[in-house]
Amino acid sequence: MERQSKKQLEAFVKNVDEYPLKSDIDGVLEYGFDVICEELMTPEFELLTIREYQD
Repeated sequence: MERQSKKQLEAFVKNVDEYPLKSDIDGVLEYGFDVICEELMTPEFELLTIREYQD
């Protein structure tokens, strides 16, 4: 499952123009799903994301 997901992300990232999204995808590809998902589940991450959000 993870291998197929990585292949899909690798294909998808080629069509992404937004830097934050591209950076997130590159992070998943480099560090793996487990590491990134664990980071996203922490309350500190959610607060940091809200505080640094810019429209």
